[in-house]
Amino acid sequence: MNAERYDYTTDNDKLLYAFFSTGKRGIIAKVVIYEKTAPNHYNLGFGDYDHTTDNVSDKSVSNNGDTIKVLATVIQTMRDFFEARPHALLDIQGSTPTRTKLYQKIIRNNWEYIETNFKILAFKDINGEPEIPDFSIEYALFQISKR
Repeated sequence: MNAERYDYTTDNDKLLYAFFSTGKRGIIAKVVIYEKTAPNHYNLGFGDYDHTTDNVSDKSVSNNGDTIKVLATVIQTMRDFFEARPHALLDIQGSTPTRTKLYQKIIRNNWEYIETNFKILAFKDINGEPEIPDFSIEYALFQISKR
């Protein structure tokens, strides 16, 4: 994805990334978290950071008018994450079924870029067998690794 992206900061372990979305609704703090779920296996978490509660909301809808730039930034954090952990497996699942459908649409719409940079498998259900994505089918989970 060759779109413009935001500058971000990361922790020493390259598991937490933060950046600011700037758009029609103002400046919104965003966080990408790579949470270890098993040896060499991680889950991608992403959402808006609320300074007053010190929480990340993965259900908020910012509508800040910069979706492409935000997505390009998240994808760049994935590249950075995989540089630090080239053999990691990364699960991507929305916090709601609607979010998972959105992620599937993003993957489908950017398939050429994603496929050249990452290996991706899809799961019809969380405990199901992995398969090559067929975007006429709705998936529950995607698993990404470095190509």
